[in-house]
Amino acid sequence: MERKYFSDIFTYTSTIIPNREIFDKAIEIRQQYNLNLGDSIIAATALIYDLTVYTRNLKDFEHIKILRTINPVR
Repeated sequence: MERKYFSDIFTYTSTIIPNREIFDKAIEIRQQYNLNLGDSIIAATALIYDLTVYTRNLKDFEHIKILRTINPVR
């Protein structure tokens, strides 16, 4: 069931390859908000591409006020 759930989700998504701009922004976010590297890259990507982050862990990103987040299971 979980495999089908994620397979269905990935049908509607695009892949974004991290680039220098994303990595530079991720470093800035990591230093400013003390996020782990993965969350910093996610936040940087969303900010650069004007995207919303869909996550069950809203708390991870709550300090980045300009970042849009949604919990998709609520």
